[in-house]
Amino acid sequence: MSKSFQFIIKRGVYGISGLLVILEGGVLHRSSHFAQSGVASMDGWTGFYAGLGLIGAGLLVAIAWLLRGIVSVCDVYDTYDV
Repeated sequence: MSKSFQFIIKRGVYGISGLLVILEGGVLHRSSHFAQSGVASMDGWTGFYAGLGLIGAGLLVAIAWLLRGIVSVCDVYDTYDV
């Protein structure tokens, strides 16, 4: 890719990201799903959904790590002639 094309793509990504941050911060209405008041509830915290996603991804990795030991075959599986 040429340098000018990469520059245009980079500026576009930065512009869209900035626009989304502005929309999320001031224009879009956020309602609480865990409490009656959105200010006092935990889903009103900055970064709450990012942290929730991080915890969920970590749990998926931990479950996959545990299941790997249960469902994996032995190392000499392919050496047996059936």
